[in-house]
Amino acid sequence: MINAMFKNAKLNKVHKQAAEFYDKKEYEKAIANFLKILEEVPEHATTWMNLGLAYFQIKNYQQAIDSFSKAYLHDSTLVNARLDQASALIALKKYSEAIAIFEEVLKVKPDEHKARIELAKLYWNQGEHQKALNNFHQVLLKDYLNIDAIRGAAEAYLRTNQIDKAIEYYERLLTRVPEDVNAYYQLGYLYGNKQQYDLARERLEKALKLNPGFLESLFMLAKIDITTGKYPEAIKNLEQLNKSYPNNYDVLLHLGLALGNSNNFERAITVFDQVIKLQPNSIDAWKFLAICHNKLGNKEKAIECETKYKALVK
Repeated sequence: MINAMFKNAKLNKVHKQAAEFYDKKEYEKAIANFLKILEEVPEHATTWMNLGLAYFQIKNYQQAIDSFSKAYLHDSTLVNARLDQASALIALKKYSEAIAIFEEVLKVKPDEHKARIELAKLYWNQGEHQKALNNFHQVLLKDYLNIDAIRGAAEAYLRTNQIDKAIEYYERLLTRVPEDVNAYYQLGYLYGNKQQYDLARERLEKALKLNPGFLESLFMLAKIDITTGKYPEAIKNLEQLNKSYPNNYDVLLHLGLALGNSNNFERAITVFDQVIKLQPNSIDAWKFLAICHNKLGNKEKAIECETKYKALVK
């Protein structure tokens, strides 16, 4: 909230009490005091702003919007009142109205980076991906090191499958936030997509070093190990994942693949049987079951599994 001074000593006392209530997160009591002040000075913009902030804290977003609107009406220099009004509109999922406010603010203050980044996020959520990227880049033209804009651009490029640009911006993000676990994870995915497996493994291992519990990184690392023929490493990681996520279809399917590729056909069959119990029409599981049974000389079983596989792919 914003501090304020009044000529009237009584109002200063009420404001002080309101501030104390606000700091203690007793927002309803703070609201009552702000309303007392506004009964005496109904055009006091800062108090309208503080009232809006208190309403926002208790998720009374419509009252917050009305209060921020009055704050800006009485003092047009309170740009934050408009930005906070937009935040309340977003909370109510009134995205078009929020976009209109951000655009209005940026016409007056084009270098208001926080507003531009929030606008970019709204454009993205509305499916206007190019507008989102344009706004992230406008921030970066003025503030090359802006972390939120770099991250936003990286995510936008990732989601639009612009792999090289996504890599560029995630690597750039790591120069600013060298312990960003998600950036390492996404880079692992992106480098893997480009078949640059050593780089992918390096980034995923870094993600796991920073956060050993980040199991998505462990799973992606296992998939890369399967692709590159490092089956013992893949099996070890997938067995660890299976302990954390028992009966997970994707984990078991890839564990079966790793076991089969390392010629451990009996164990692979046991795992693929579990996969079939989870998803009886799993094309991949029936296909690899047929292969494993064939390798072990179980001809009748191999034919049965292959017949089921062919029926599913028709």
